[in-house]
Amino acid sequence: MNAPYLPASSAQRFPCSHRLAAASTALLALALSACDLRGAAPDAVAFPDDAAITKALRIDWDSDPAGQQAKALLHTLGGPGANVRYRIHRVIAQPVGFLVQYDALVQLQQDGAQSLQQFQQQLAEQLAQQAQQRAGTQGKSGSAPEAPSKEASQPSSESGNAELHKAIEQLRATQADQAQALERMLQNMQQCYQERHKGDEVVLMARLRAHLWPERNQGWYAEKVAAPDMQIACLPL
Repeated sequence: MNAPYLPASSAQRFPCSHRLAAASTALLALALSACDLRGAAPDAVAFPDDAAITKALRIDWDSDPAGQQAKALLHTLGGPGANVRYRIHRVIAQPVGFLVQYDALVQLQQDGAQSLQQFQQQLAEQLAQQAQQRAGTQGKSGSAPEAPSKEASQPSSESGNAELHKAIEQLRATQADQAQALERMLQNMQQCYQERHKGDEVVLMARLRAHLWPERNQGWYAEKVAAPDMQIACLPL
């Protein structure tokens, strides 16, 4: 005797479609819960603290190929022992890692007027050396300006200014645009440092950004990213 005919349920007739629908629902739930971190409560996200962020940024700074030149400039502007510091503004959770918005600054280890004087003296020496190199290339070394004397390790502010402005005027004869750019840069540096005192903080660059990821050995790994609104505040650029 044949078994009675029973119509198949929709789940029996289309097993694949039901499994796919269930899988799709599960995936959608995972996506909605994982990809929009903005909806999560702050306590649910393990944000790195400022100390951990600073450590990661400093490791990135130390590994920069141009770090030695940057450190030499930092010691000129901030004084012996000066180091870059970071002011953290925002830490934003991303689908992977965090986006950090911060400023880079230096705490002066000497009065800003002394830093400015040292910077002007170094710049005057560099300009004189460049002028000598250009004159030597042209076979006119006799007309090149002499480099400022290094015998006086602590030249007066007035003499340092005079040497620098003399070098800029000599540059103006052949490269007027560069001379004008140097004058604008010097004006900005004077505004940044002239009235500052030992212990004051000077912002070097503002509105910087970096990505931060967990890293097995050092805790966090930082990588600078382009920031369209970045500001170069008190650097000779």
